[in-house]
Amino acid sequence: MKKISLVVFINVCALSAFAQKENKIIQEKNVTRIIKTLSADDMLGRPAANPQVMEKSTAFIESEFKAIGLKPLSGQSSFRQEFVKDRIGDAKLEVEVNGVPVSPSSVLLVSERAQ
Repeated sequence: MKKISLVVFINVCALSAFAQKENKIIQEKNVTRIIKTLSADDMLGRPAANPQVMEKSTAFIESEFKAIGLKPLSGQSSFRQEFVKDRIGDAKLEVEVNGVPVSPSSVLLVSERAQ
């Protein structure tokens, strides 16, 4: 019983020694500032389809990363990462079933073919 109590005591001490106070790391005023900045009207909703509009929020996030001392991934010179995204756009779709036109609101087209 003494061994179990000793092990539990050592574990509790070890865990509490490594605990950090979240108040020292995350401060409400900084969280509020970041949320208000990113949700401001002049950020224009940060649409991914328009990189020019996204630039302002991207630059803000990048500056926040630098300010808190983060470093880019090994081998990278910035925090930005390029990726390709397919965009679903409007298209005219006419469907007939047994010669009867089907309403476009009742049609869903799924394709893996690049256009």
